[in-house]
Amino acid sequence: MNTSSSSQRPFRDLIPVGGITIEVPFMIESVEILYRTDNGKVKFNNNVITINILDEFYSLRIISK
Repeated sequence: MNTSSSSQRPFRDLIPVGGITIEVPFMIESVEILYRTDNGKVKFNNNVITINILDEFYSLRIISK
């Protein structure tokens, strides 16, 4: 979730963030996008997931090896 806005809704502006890298403590077999609010891409390699742009929300299913 992109938390660049305040905790109150409705917020005034949503600021897209990019270059998000997530390192997990296990090897990844696959990553499936369950829901997203933009056209960004998700890549994974070994135990690292990279999201190129996050507008508001992503939901991912991560399957470990």
